[in-house]
Parts: sequence; structure tokens; C-alpha cells
Amino acid sequence: MSNFQSLRATRTARQKSSVQNNARIVHEEAIGPGTNVSKSPDRQTIEQVSSSRENSCVRNDKDDQVLEEDTQESGSMSTIAPTAPTTTTETTKAKQVSGTKSKLTKLYEKELSGVGIEVRDIPGRGRGLVSTKSFKPGSRIMRLPPSVSVLGTPHLTTTCHGCFLTPSEKEIFLASGNISGKTVRVKLSRCSKCKTLHYCSRECQLADWPIHKQECTAFSRLRTMYHKTYPDRVEDEGDARWAGPEGVRAVGRLCWQRRAKMQAGKGKEDRDGWWDKLGLMESHVKQAPEKDIMKLASQVQHLEHYLSASKPLLPGEDPAVLHPSDMSDYGFNGVGDVLNLCSAIQVNAFTLTSPSLAPVGMSVSPLLALANHSCEPNAIAVFPKGGRDIYLVALNDIPPGEEILTSYIDTSTPYHHRQSELLSRYHFVCHCSLCQKSESTANGGQSWVDPRWCVRHGECSKEGKAAMPLENATGEVEVRCIACNQDFKVDADRVRKLVREGMSFLESDERGTLDKSYALKVLPTLLSHLLSLTPPSSHPTFALLRLHSLLLIPPSTFSELNLAISHLSSAYSASCISLPQNHPIQAVILAEWSKLLALDRVHNPEDEGQKGEDELVKRLEMAIVVGRRAVMSAQKGWGGDGGVVGVEMEGLVRSCEGELGLVRARRMGRV
Repeated sequence: MSNFQSLRATRTARQKSSVQNNARIVHEEAIGPGTNVSKSPDRQTIEQVSSSRENSCVRNDKDDQVLEEDTQESGSMSTIAPTAPTTTTETTKAKQVSGTKSKLTKLYEKELSGVGIEVRDIPGRGRGLVSTKSFKPGSRIMRLPPSVSVLGTPHLTTTCHGCFLTPSEKEIFLASGNISGKTVRVKLSRCSKCKTLHYCSRECQLADWPIHKQECTAFSRLRTMYHKTYPDRVEDEGDARWAGPEGVRAVGRLCWQRRAKMQAGKGKEDRDGWWDKLGLMESHVKQAPEKDIMKLASQVQHLEHYLSASKPLLPGEDPAVLHPSDMSDYGFNGVGDVLNLCSAIQVNAFTLTSPSLAPVGMSVSPLLALANHSCEPNAIAVFPKGGRDIYLVALNDIPPGEEILTSYIDTSTPYHHRQSELLSRYHFVCHCSLCQKSESTANGGQSWVDPRWCVRHGECSKEGKAAMPLENATGEVEVRCIACNQDFKVDADRVRKLVREGMSFLESDERGTLDKSYALKVLPTLLSHLLSLTPPSSHPTFALLRLHSLLLIPPSTFSELNLAISHLSSAYSASCISLPQNHPIQAVILAEWSKLLALDRVHNPEDEGQKGEDELVKRLEMAIVVGRRAVMSAQKGWGGDGGVVGVEMEGLVRSCEGELGLVRARRMGRV
């Protein structure tokens, strides 16, 4: 029924970045610090969804009845419907904004023609994007080719550098337009010269060659130097550490493109405004602390040597020695210009993600970077069909005159995490409506409880919660349930210890140093304790639920399968509360859940004969319900057909429907 290549790929991605697919990148090592589904009656019923926040995570009683029938016999699979949460988050829409049309509108005249947005200078907010027409959730507002996209070093050998898709993702993409129905097999081939970048087709390689040409020479020289230093690593084809950090490689590509344009235009590289758009991106050099400037300067030095590796060797020149490039050859007037560009890339780059939101690199789009931030965004920048194009998709209804806002960070984290990240990376404090409410709670206010940072009231019949104890609280403290208005005691020290332990797992996974065997041993107990004290939406419980479920994939036992399904059920409900409405991560969770339900490799040893077939029918019915919801969610989060995830889930639903039909026909003696 299903394979788990895409889920295994997601496992290597950090949970945080997976959510913040539209956040601008800051890499310590890079450039700076630190087909529509046929509408069955059930599907039509599902689509009749209320526009309220509570129903933003789609629920359909007819489908849920399939899942809620009595299947709780000993050893049967847990049946958890993807229901909407009982508590909701108020959705505050972006405000109508004033302001004057920015001079940048003319610079972006071609890109903005007929799109329905304009660039404005907004009082108190600077430049921003404002709608001039209405957009519905799932509308693809704009589609743009990025100025530059590069893969992260770990993905250079597993992902095509032309379309930025893995072979399995490309097969799904090709299948969506394949009328014959034949499966197209895709494999990667590496560049024969530099042996670094990989491509899934001749088309992708040829499309990338004009940009890769100079880079190819640099890679070849750097690879030779690296293997001379580390001869024992010559046979390791997966080792590409010598290629350098993605930030340097991204700016390197921009510099080579600029020089080529200058040479073609006899010194004028910007007849189409290409470089002006990059040069006008916001830089933080002036307000950055000295330590950050020193890191930027170090990266500039790295860039100068990296660029020099692409130059032909002079007679008698030592190939093992790199001399810094003269940056005036690339149109820069001095080191300040280079510092500003590197800072601007740091501040404005987007995380390049896979179609399932796993971070795979970085991408730069100066126009989309003009969108201002909100922790309650009404739009998102995504790569539904790979990194060749970046789409701006509406998450909510956007009327004319409303500012288009994206989130630069992971909004499933609590107020103090968000503010700290925004201040350190982007040098501003967010005053969106969510942050205003959260600030009051963080300071001890009782009028509202942030579902991202709270404790459970176990004795409340309304599944109530209270604000997380303050950071300086010790021992048992009294907190008030927002649902029943009763005070109850919480062990602040125990909660804090569990939260910190959970955070350490997320940090290890983010760094790529997570010990999987240790995590699989400890996480079940840790999550059990956390879930007894905090709801699934609270940080870091939400992130740990996803992390543990991904570590369990593919499950080797029936109990592991059930546990992963349970985690994803909880994570989905939590995502409806802690993430913006229609966020595509909800579709990813539903897709993971449906794939597990459709898995035919793990069986309950107690289920044989008729009982086993009954269980199969129930699992297939559940997989179809969850899969349909995944398709609808993908179409809202990525727009159009839902991208690769939407197409894949439509295929899975059809497969499950076909198998379910065969089982039912066999029962009726027709086959």
C-alpha cells in the first residue's frame, strides 16, 4: 500500500525548520552568524466546512463514524479520528494598511503585472506587500523563480540540483502528468567533472549548467585539495564537506552570474534590474554587534577564496594554494559592499524545503522577502513542486488593501522563544496580536492561555489548561484553569526539568547529533510524563510527538505502529491550535498518518482469518478518510493540486479504495 521513503527523508530534517519552511535562513556556518480528487458523497460532506477557527482542521461526522465504531477489541488497532480541537486560538487577520506605492513597484513591474499585489511604503513598518484584490485560502498569489537556490551539503548527493527533488519525489511529480499510467523510474547522475552536484535528468543538468559552469571548476579544485589532505575519504562518495557551506555557495553563484552579465553587457550587469533587486534587500550590517560583523568578515574571506578556486591556474601556480579574489572583478567597490550583500542574504533568504517541508537548502527571492512578518501570517512561501519555483500562497481570506504577511520563524513555539529568535536574527520585536496576548500571559496575566506554553488541568472535565508557571517559580505553585476557573497545583521544577530534557532532544536533532537508539529508549517515558502535565500543543511536546513518530518509521512491530499513529493523531490536533490556519504542516502530518494506516507490512499477530480481514477493512477506511483530508489540506497549504504531497496522497487514496473494493468483493463472493 505504501512506502516510507519520503518519511525517512523527513526524519533527517529538524522539526523546527520543517515548520518554519518560509522562515529566512540564518546559518552559523553560512553567510553570517551564529489532480483533484473525485467527489464521493463522503468527500462532498467533508468539504462543507465551517470557516470558524475551530473547524479549520476538517471534521466530518460521517467519516468519523467509520473510525469511531467499536473496534477496541483486545489487540485491535487504535482508531483515532482526525478531529478538530475542543479549544481554539483566535485568528486575528492582518489589518488594512495605508501607505504610498513604493518606488520598488516599478523595479518589479514585470513580476507584479496582473498579480494583484503592490509594494508599499507603510508607516511604521517600512516596505511591504499589500493586496489589491481578494484572495481565498489556497490561492497561489504569485509564482517566481528564485534569484538563487542551493542545496545544503548533506543533500548534494541525494537531491537533484536542477529541480531540487529526490528521485522518489520526481517520480510522483512525473506520475501526475503521465497519461499512460506507466511508472517512470528516476535515478540521480552526478556531474562527471566535479563529481559533486547530482541531476535527475539531462534537462535539469543543462538548465543548471550556465550557473554551475564556474562552480564546477571550483568544486573540482576544492575536491582535489580536500582528498589530498584526507586521502582516506577518497572513496566516500557521500562526503561533500569540501564543497563549503550553502551560504557561501549561494553568494558564489550570484557573483559568477553578475560577472557573466557584466562581460555580456560590457560592464553593465543590470540592464534588467537583476542586481538592483538583490542590492536593495535589507542589510543589518549597521545594527549588528561587533561579534556578528567579525563572523560576517570571516565568511567574506571564505567567499573570496572560494571564488578564486574557479579561476584557471597560471603557469607554475600551486593548485593547493588559494589566493583571495579581487572582488572588483565581480562589480564590488569594496569590502563594505560584500559585507552588505552577505548580511542581506543572511536576513532575507528563505529555507529551501522539499515538497513535504523538510529543509534541504536555501533560496533567495528579493520580491517575496519584502513581505513583513507576523506570528499570525495570512500567507506562506512554499516550494510545492521543488525549488525551481517559489510560490506565495494565501492561508486565509485576504481582502483588497490588506497587508500580506508571512512568518519568518516557527510559530508553534511560545512567545519568549519567538521574540528571542526574531531579535537575534532580525533585530526587531514583534507586536502582532498573538504576541500582544502572549506578552500578557508571560507576565502573569490570566485572561488568556497560550496553547503553545501551558499545563493541563487533569481534573477539569473541559480539558482545561493554565499558563505555564513563570521561569522563576519553584516547588508547587497554584495556577488557574482557564476552562473551569479552578486553581490547581503544578510542580514547577518537574515541569521545567521535563521541558528542558525535551528541548535537548530537539536541539540534538537540529544539529544532526541525535542518538536514535537512545531517543527511542527515552522518548516514550519522557512523552508520557510531558503529556500528563502539558497538552499536545504545548512546546516542546508537539515537536517531540512528531520526532518520535518519525523515529518509529517504518515500524517493526504492531505496538510501534499503534504508537506512531497515536502520536500523529495528537500532533494533528495540536497543529490546528498552535500553527496558523491551513498551514501545510497539517497536510504533512495527515499524509504521514494515512501512510501508516495504509501500511501492510505490520500485522497484529492476534488478528487472523475473519478478524484480520475486519481489521484490514477498518484500517483501509481510516486511511482513505485521513488521506482525503490530507489532499484537501495540501490544496489549501500549497495551493493548486497540493503539490507533490497532494498528488501522492490522491494516489494513495485511490490505491486504498481499490484494495478496499477487492476485499469487499471477495467477501460477497464476487472474486
